[in-house]
Amino acid sequence: MSPFTLLNPDVENGLKAKTIIKIAINPENVKSAQENINKDFVFHEVKKGETLYSITTKYNVSRKDIKKANKKIDTDNIILGDILKIPTEKKVYEYIASDSINIPVTSNIVLSADTIKAICCDSLKTDKNRTLNIALILPLYLVANDTMDLSENIISRQERIYNRSLNFVEFYEGVLIALDKLKKNKVSVKLHVIDSEKDSASLIKALSQINPSKLDIILGPVYERQLEIVTKYVQKYNIPVVSPLSSKSTQIHSQPNMIMVNTPEESRMEALTYYFSKQSTANFVYIYNAHIGEYDLIQYSKTIFRNIDSSAYNNLKIKEVNYAESNITKIEALLKPGIKNYIVIPSGDQAFVNDIVTKLYQFVNKYDITICGLSVWEQYENVELEYLFRLNFLFATNSNIDYKNQETNQFVKQYREVFKTDPSFFSFRGFDVMNYFADMLNKYGSNLNSCISANTYKGLLSEFEFERLGNAAGYANRGVYLIQYNPEFKRDIVPFNHTYYQKYSTEASNSGRNKGGIGTDTVKPGIGK
Repeated sequence: MSPFTLLNPDVENGLKAKTIIKIAINPENVKSAQENINKDFVFHEVKKGETLYSITTKYNVSRKDIKKANKKIDTDNIILGDILKIPTEKKVYEYIASDSINIPVTSNIVLSADTIKAICCDSLKTDKNRTLNIALILPLYLVANDTMDLSENIISRQERIYNRSLNFVEFYEGVLIALDKLKKNKVSVKLHVIDSEKDSASLIKALSQINPSKLDIILGPVYERQLEIVTKYVQKYNIPVVSPLSSKSTQIHSQPNMIMVNTPEESRMEALTYYFSKQSTANFVYIYNAHIGEYDLIQYSKTIFRNIDSSAYNNLKIKEVNYAESNITKIEALLKPGIKNYIVIPSGDQAFVNDIVTKLYQFVNKYDITICGLSVWEQYENVELEYLFRLNFLFATNSNIDYKNQETNQFVKQYREVFKTDPSFFSFRGFDVMNYFADMLNKYGSNLNSCISANTYKGLLSEFEFERLGNAAGYANRGVYLIQYNPEFKRDIVPFNHTYYQKYSTEASNSGRNKGGIGTDTVKPGIGK
């Protein structure tokens, strides 16, 4: 029996929300923790690389509470060395978990369940002899598909399946392949499929007929308005709701049971910026096109730069251009010969992207340029691929398929055999989402939310590294790849220090930057890649 179980014999059947448990901890940490007992505040000196959000997460307090306690400090722009007054719940302390489980039980301290969830999740594993009840909500347009007039001349899949449902049918097919794998691994799933194509009332009626209180999780819907309806409807049942495709949602900030699979654009910009911060001799030019969302992402990137190392930030060559008030000649004047020029354009406006990429291409033989944008650019048919390769296109993405991977090849083979076609991005996403969440439910049951941030997953398409965006917020994925094109017409994964990046958390949830601005990579309206 582990030290954890010895101290907490009542949790063998699962840990409930707000349960108080005991952990055997390193005696060296006892003194500093005990000093905070019954104190209303502690003081924190801002260290290198810390953001306000990382501090709120560390102390389990809200941004609002920190701002209220530090009225004389600009908490939105904290810098190295600032001293912050941190309001703290009694008996919730800073806790260093390293080596704690292996230390003899010579002393212990009472901690909140949220503080130690990464340590105790192994003790929360359930038995695996139950059927998982999962609802899948997708706009499958079943009526439209059933009534399509298919002649013998119809050959392509796009013609045989109603166009607006094609991506979601492919997602569903990926789900089915995952269910087959789960069945082979003796994981039993009862899947309730709901077509969300109809009106909101029909959606709620379909959910009520399933009986939400019996559901373990809901995968979908994919559109913002329907997500709002579903999350509010099932909130009283404490059911996790997974947004499988969108990279933005206002719901994530107010629904603690919501889980966003597609990495938000702010987290992608964050990863890019940590990569930039290691390019100490480079020149940086940020370009936006009079769009507030683009401007916000640029300011966010600059804030991260400064928080990583304020002295280095002050020495960086950073320029900012509003393209609507400028022209390509003025942009060229900001480029530097003989060093790397990173031109950062966080825009999803296809016409603007095509225009600026075409104009920058004329400088490829004169300057060393790396153009940094959004992953959705890969889908823009009017943007010349040759230009992107020659401009060393660099972007952060939530998805990358390794066709050298044995499991990937097995998935492709099975998909072809079953559906007589190749899997798409959506097929891979459907597989990853079902495979991960069914496995998590099978392990942790109703404790899934408590343990989701303690379990990373490398799927066929994406990495899942979930992090809560605030005390009252849901979880967003921070898994990210950096991809770069090169003049040899190759698309490479850029190595960067993920551990370094993962030390810090995006402030997007607190600043509201993900509440409607651009930045969202869209495959279809509201659906990100």
